[in-house]
Amino acid sequence: MPADFEKIVTSFDIPGDFLQAEPHGEGHINATFVTLHRHNGRLTRHLIQRINNQIFVDPFQLMDNIGRVTEHIRTKLQQQDCPDVSSVTMTVIPTVQGRSCLHHSDGSYWRALTFIPDTICHQTVQNPQQALNAAHAFGRFQTLLVDLPGPRLAETIPAFHDTPRRLADYERILSHANPERIAAAREEISEAAKLSHLAATLIHLQKESVIPERITHNDTKLNNVLFDASEKAICVVDLDTVMPGLSLYDFADMVRTMTTTANEDERDLSLVRVQPALFEAVVHGYLKATIAMLTDAEKQHLLSAAETIIYEQALRFLTDHLAGDRYYRIARPGHNLDRCRTQLALLQSIAYQRETLSEIISRSLTCSD
Repeated sequence: MPADFEKIVTSFDIPGDFLQAEPHGEGHINATFVTLHRHNGRLTRHLIQRINNQIFVDPFQLMDNIGRVTEHIRTKLQQQDCPDVSSVTMTVIPTVQGRSCLHHSDGSYWRALTFIPDTICHQTVQNPQQALNAAHAFGRFQTLLVDLPGPRLAETIPAFHDTPRRLADYERILSHANPERIAAAREEISEAAKLSHLAATLIHLQKESVIPERITHNDTKLNNVLFDASEKAICVVDLDTVMPGLSLYDFADMVRTMTTTANEDERDLSLVRVQPALFEAVVHGYLKATIAMLTDAEKQHLLSAAETIIYEQALRFLTDHLAGDRYYRIARPGHNLDRCRTQLALLQSIAYQRETLSEIISRSLTCSD
């Protein structure tokens, strides 16, 4: 927390007196704090975040995306007679000068958001109903934004899911990586080469106009959904990567992160597998929200999309391992290599269960129709 944190907080149009703040959440990209204010005798909380402008190089463009998206969702929910819109969608709080974020004198960028109380954030999926509720929330998020007026949203991280480019970056890093790191990852390097055919699947479908561009979240992990005490999904959060993309990106990343109970860095790979019950929950929850929106081509490529995005994430972890752990925060030597191995194990699990998983999708499509 910066020494002049109170000055940062009071630069935002938050009513009342600032009392205190404390760190919040487990995010790896932005630093987040919850503030406590007293306003008219009531205590209120807000989120203050330092935007990582090494990753998001144009914070004002980023905040324009988020402002447009949250305002559109708020309007749609009001039209649907949602009783308390503020409790189910985040709101950007402007600076006292009316700007979407603060460019601090030290060069850092800060933003303020509403804090949604009485909610729970889960790091790993605990049961199928939880996975279904989260998948439905992300699917509904997509459908609420299907009619967002132009202009086109900015790409906050250009080519984020351009898997062929990720593969090219990996091969470039591999060509001059540290020999010891290459030796440690020899099996993973071999497996990445065998699976390279997966890289072009989604980009090819998009370039050939087989599947349409949509507005997508692009980081559909369980911990980006807030739940209430009854495990109902209340709100989708962490909107930094909301931008033009493919619906299949979001579905695929849900398969990657919500259909196994293993941690992303699990060392016991026997625990890393796609569990059919969780897979069915994700498929059913997502299709329940999106079936009327999706084209036949999108429906047909659900499983292949999961393979491509899981492969992409394996490449990203492997690339970072070979590059010297520059992007992802690590807690131990070889941490990114462990993460890569879990992704490859998930791909192997899909290959073993392809018939079962395909039947689940077919059944869910029939039920949703």
